[in-house]
Amino acid sequence: MKNITIQVMTGLLCLVFNLNFTAQNVTAQNTSTAYSIPLDDDYQTNAKLVRPEKAEVAQDLVIMFHGSGPYDMDTTVPDGQGGVLSENFRVISDHLATNQISSLRFHKRGVLGDGNYDFAQVQKAMQLSQLLSDAEQVLDFALELPDIDQIYLFGWSEGTWVASHLAAKRSLDVAGIVLQAPPNSALASIVETQHVLIGLPYLSEKIDQDKNGALSINEILSIPAGPVQLMPQFYMWDRSSSPTAPVLNKRTDADGDGEINLETELRPIIEQTITMMAQMPSEVSPIIAEVLHNVSVPVAILHGDMDGWVPASESVAIKSALKDVVTLFRYPNLGHALSPTPDLAEDSFDRIEEAPLNDMVTWISRH
Repeated sequence: MKNITIQVMTGLLCLVFNLNFTAQNVTAQNTSTAYSIPLDDDYQTNAKLVRPEKAEVAQDLVIMFHGSGPYDMDTTVPDGQGGVLSENFRVISDHLATNQISSLRFHKRGVLGDGNYDFAQVQKAMQLSQLLSDAEQVLDFALELPDIDQIYLFGWSEGTWVASHLAAKRSLDVAGIVLQAPPNSALASIVETQHVLIGLPYLSEKIDQDKNGALSINEILSIPAGPVQLMPQFYMWDRSSSPTAPVLNKRTDADGDGEINLETELRPIIEQTITMMAQMPSEVSPIIAEVLHNVSVPVAILHGDMDGWVPASESVAIKSALKDVVTLFRYPNLGHALSPTPDLAEDSFDRIEEAPLNDMVTWISRH
């Protein structure tokens, strides 16, 4: 159970490990200041405060909380070819500053920058309680900054849990929260959507090239980036596998024929995993609508209808539960990172589109 919990917390919502850091110059409209924020007695993290260059009055401030996985302050996503696919927190931060809103972003616990990690600290950051404690330290730091008006919390995916819990605990210090792609159901339900409703049909229709109902090693290796690409890690590869020497999981390849049958071998393993996940304690995957039930601060939700990681119905459920407290923005052609996404199963984290950035600015300006 412990191993599955750790895998889920780091893998099932928006797992793209940040293994490549690329320095970017801040645009001319913004000024930035680097800080080191103590998260506890033994650990501190690097942070960046970005302000409008010609700010003449106190500015609203947005604190940004990452998705799952060891992300840097920019949420750098490598493209798999030595480059960078996106750095959306940096993009959001710059956009806010050009619209007279400041922002504070930081390396997640355990991320040192330049592709370096403190893996003991990364392990700690797999626990929601630790992430919330870190978030409180960042909020306390922000409250001491000069020339700051109201503070807003922004969270993406796993970060929506952090932002919601922090708002519930510290509502007097927060003017509002912005949630991007928030999961509201238990993780078992999210995984069922990812792996059963999206994954199995996609594997059958797009990956099973010879249409024999089973996947060979070469077919599995052809799965493109997106939520389905995680399925081999969870179900199909043996622990001894490596990118250059893949080995099938003998438990899944039950008949030992060197292929994994989608219906008779893979589906039962997925269903067993979902059953186990359904028994996890509620704090592993909190229900955001319940966390925010008695919180009076306004909430904006940004969600793409082509999100293959967390279905947009999760945000609809939060809106239904919290009603007028929530302003829900939906984007028909965008995925989990609010980037253009043609296929739910191939929802990778490209650069965020302009529309949700503008909606965020407009909403904050009105509150």
